[in-house]
Amino acid sequence: MQIKKFDLGSGEQDKEDRKYWRSKTPEEKLEALEKIRRAGSKLRRKGEPDGNFEGLRRVFRIIEQK
Repeated sequence: MQIKKFDLGSGEQDKEDRKYWRSKTPEEKLEALEKIRRAGSKLRRKGEPDGNFEGLRRVFRIIEQK
């Protein structure tokens, strides 16, 4: 496995992501999507049709630049 570090806003990460997914077969892409879907459905609270997820919280932090 190779790990790369990107500067935020450089656009390089998007290029690398597209390159990675272009190298995958349709079957591999579908398998990855299904894995994400299954992981998400495990987090869904039973009996709550509004789609609330337990264990996932939105956290906001305001940072001022000087």
